[in-house]
Amino acid sequence: MVVIIIIGIMTALTALNVTSNDPARNLKNEAQRFVAVVSLAVDEASFQQQELGIVATEDGYQFVRWWREETDETAAPSTAPITPPSATPPTPPKPKWVLVDNDNTFRSYELPEGVRFLLELEESEFVKIGTNQTTNGETELTKTNLNLDEIGPDIEEDTTYEPSVYILSSGEMTPFVAEFFLADDSSVMLVVKGDDLGRVKIDFGDDNDF
Repeated sequence: MVVIIIIGIMTALTALNVTSNDPARNLKNEAQRFVAVVSLAVDEASFQQQELGIVATEDGYQFVRWWREETDETAAPSTAPITPPSATPPTPPKPKWVLVDNDNTFRSYELPEGVRFLLELEESEFVKIGTNQTTNGETELTKTNLNLDEIGPDIEEDTTYEPSVYILSSGEMTPFVAEFFLADDSSVMLVVKGDDLGRVKIDFGDDNDF
């Protein structure tokens, strides 16, 4: 069943990869693509037990993951003389948010010309990251400052990422509202909502949230 759902989402993403000359159609396509990709990211985080995040950029969005660089413990034995271990063992690298750059589904998405994107967070009582819970969001993963101005199309390797939206391995997600609108006419808009249970959909103004 999961495989069928993933195939369906991938088929939808392939169909949405065609950019037309109709701004309103492009707007709808981008909103539908965002719903599909974020829904797939929620499934991926849960299946792989890997925390993911969404970073809003000036002209789109991209995905990051919480990652600890692995030390090279499997390297071939060295022929150099063996030295006694130091009194203080080396500090293992700290985990950090890194850009997902080896997955076509979770690549960086740039919106077509004429379409704009605004991501806003919904109020929530607490933020859950893995097993950490707080009432003010000051966890190991969220205490760094969010600075979207430094994140643009050209990303340096040592860029520090801080996601706006956390997608947790538990299936939970930071509640958000994403607005897709036309640059020439902001009244033409589609709103995408995501809740803390990882559900994402286009909001057409009906009474049922999900």
